[in-house]
Amino acid sequence: MPDVSNLKVGQNTYSLKDATARTQAQTAQTTATQAQSAANEAQTTAEAAQKTAQTANTIANQAKTAAATAQSTAKTAQTTANNALTQATETDDKLTNTTLEGVYTASSETLEYQLKIGVGG
Repeated sequence: MPDVSNLKVGQNTYSLKDATARTQAQTAQTTATQAQSAANEAQTTAEAAQKTAQTANTIANQAKTAAATAQSTAKTAQTTANNALTQATETDDKLTNTTLEGVYTASSETLEYQLKIGVGG
């Protein structure tokens, strides 16, 4: 059925709808549609921001874990280096205090050598 705005009875025309109210209603509808579009866009933006924040949080947690692992690895490397230094020092002490003693026995015409590692000092 078509939209009827006026009714003519004989010579008289009667307005069934208020043109101003119709215009205002159409304007209100347009404004409401625009507001809904803006709200939808804001919702999409908020969801994207939340996803970005979650991604950033995940990356931060991964970085924190990587830093803890690196710190642990560094401590292990330091311990290994300290142990190597201790062993090197002990080896150096043994070499420093190593002697080679020779004893000649004239009666048997024998030259006997003794290597004494890390003795004395």
